[in-house]
Amino acid sequence: MLWGCDDPEEGTLHAQWDSTEVKQEAHDALVRALEEARARAREASRASREEPNDSPGVVQASDYGSAPLDSLFENLRAFSLHQAVGGGADLKLYDAMQNPDRLLAKHGYFVAEGCLVVQQVLSLPSYFPASILSTEPTLRKLMPDLCASDARLRAAGRDNATPEMNLVEAAEGSAAVSAPLNCCVYVGSRGDISRITGFKHSALATLAIVQRPLGVHRPVADWLPKLRPMGGAPTGPPVVLIMDNVIKPDNVGALFRTALAFGVSGILLSPKCADPLYRKAIRASMGAVFKIPYLYASSNWPVELIALSSRGYRTLALHLLASVEHRTAVPNGITQPVAIMVGAEYEGVSDEAAMLADARVRVRMSPLMDGSLDSLNVNVAASIVLEHVFHAMNNGAPAQ
Repeated sequence: MLWGCDDPEEGTLHAQWDSTEVKQEAHDALVRALEEARARAREASRASREEPNDSPGVVQASDYGSAPLDSLFENLRAFSLHQAVGGGADLKLYDAMQNPDRLLAKHGYFVAEGCLVVQQVLSLPSYFPASILSTEPTLRKLMPDLCASDARLRAAGRDNATPEMNLVEAAEGSAAVSAPLNCCVYVGSRGDISRITGFKHSALATLAIVQRPLGVHRPVADWLPKLRPMGGAPTGPPVVLIMDNVIKPDNVGALFRTALAFGVSGILLSPKCADPLYRKAIRASMGAVFKIPYLYASSNWPVELIALSSRGYRTLALHLLASVEHRTAVPNGITQPVAIMVGAEYEGVSDEAAMLADARVRVRMSPLMDGSLDSLNVNVAASIVLEHVFHAMNNGAPAQ
């Protein structure tokens, strides 16, 4: 018996693991089906707005639990309701075995799983769902978020803008992503969702296919000046977390969650790191991947680390062979920008990257940690160091 999603370690039984062959050409056709479905829904929405008696109206919160679901979507411009049973071919994109994350990524999409994660996507101007698959009870729960997203897009007046322009501006932090095409919202039972996603026993009631933001591939030197101070404070030095070849999606996601907890300003990923927008990474991060600016370094890695030094950063690489304890390397009251570099478990930070750090540091551990058990999980180690950096930049004061 094999277990998996896009990853053999995923841990969820897939109904068709043994018989499904991934085919790029078939996947491309499904993406075209998705975009065609969105275009048709967008034209239908435009036509309905041009009818003489059309009026926007307001959906009352008291109606979310009782009004027919169709009526709740009548006044939404960016979202249209469809039945999952008998739905289009694009629904096959939700099957992680037939259409793994890496194939969706090539077309500029990713899959968000779970109601809480989809709620976060709807609340952020830099992301817009192309498709949502959910049960009726959960869609009713999402109605405030759908209405708020729809109202934000209307207020921005960006209905006719091109997706490319909006995504670039959003990546630069200067504009929101509008709805270049309608979002098709599919409603079905839990059984319908299990059949569509290919998981026999899925606890998921909501998934979304979401457009990826642009701007995650550019020179490090251009990205660093845009970072805010640590913890979102009005002033103070920024802190960057660097991931060197962290290849497991769950570790990448957990590191994003930890980084958010301790106010990290931005995350720099080496080219071989796992994609933060893989399903497993998003789940592990609890949506933190949407809230921290991140950048993929170029193939010139790790030479790009030199850009940190030129901007005044003190780069510290966590390393088992280091002689300096992390608390010594980051004293209380430090005012210099700091970059903390972590590597994959077992291998750690590569020698090439560590050579470009200002210092190699370690977390002090019990002497019982020896032999084959000589290191911490990468997220645990990063948590210990980032917690200290967070307090050191606040002169050792406890978090409020």
